[in-house]
Amino acid sequence: MPASPPALRLGRELSRLREAAGYPGRKGAEQVAAETGISVATIYRAEKGEGLKKERDIQALLDLYRANPDRAGALMELVRQTKTPGWWAGYDIHPDLGLYLAMEEAAAEIWWFEPLLTPGLLQTEDYARTIITADGQAKMTEAETVSKIRFRMDRQRILDRTPDQPSLHVLIGQEVIHRPIGGPAIQAAQLDRLHQAATLPSVSVRVVPFGTGYHRGLDTGPFEVLHFPPDSDGQVYERPTVYADGGFAGTGYFGKPEEVAKYTAAFDEIRSRALGEADSRTLLKQAMEVLRA
Repeated sequence: MPASPPALRLGRELSRLREAAGYPGRKGAEQVAAETGISVATIYRAEKGEGLKKERDIQALLDLYRANPDRAGALMELVRQTKTPGWWAGYDIHPDLGLYLAMEEAAAEIWWFEPLLTPGLLQTEDYARTIITADGQAKMTEAETVSKIRFRMDRQRILDRTPDQPSLHVLIGQEVIHRPIGGPAIQAAQLDRLHQAATLPSVSVRVVPFGTGYHRGLDTGPFEVLHFPPDSDGQVYERPTVYADGGFAGTGYFGKPEEVAKYTAAFDEIRSRALGEADSRTLLKQAMEVLRA
């Protein structure tokens, strides 16, 4: 997994500022080092996204590069983001997942395909508990169960973030609607949650109907694609990142262009087979009403 998006973006911005300020190439970096007392190696590490530990060093570079106040303020905020522990810091998770969550926090768009279950970002607590406790973890204590549920709910806060919450594009198989996870009451509440989320301007929920027949999602299994925002120059430098849970590429994180291309093409193909947003909301509402009848 690469460095976190805030660190990578900070590094690119520092490199562009150095070039624009008249300190190009190796000789320019050596001159910056002489004027600031920051080593050349440290300057290059920062520009690669490995970061500087001291905010005053970043400020010294910004002052030397004559960054305007607005841009300097935005870059200092990136510095703080690279140093501030994420919300997941208190949970016992694998480091790769922590970095993925940092990337999810930085994403401008999230594409998520789930053929069988409601995506974690849209699950209710009861639905999540049903899945977590049924996942072959009979020895898990209640405290551990509660921690896993809280982790899943905390992750959903990204959708409430203002003003820069990501756009979430969800494709679900019709089986997600009709399989009563946890029983009718829990499933009805989950469908209500999906229906409500589908009305939000930043969320799209579309259903892939049974009648579609074969589609690429039958091969891919569940997956997510993260797309990142542009830098201050309007260019997007972060390649999309994929997390896949099984399927034709196996389980894991994928960032190579050819790997990402397979999943973005699959998502586009599945989306072309899905119902429109309005028809999907109607289907969700009808299924919910049947369960509550």
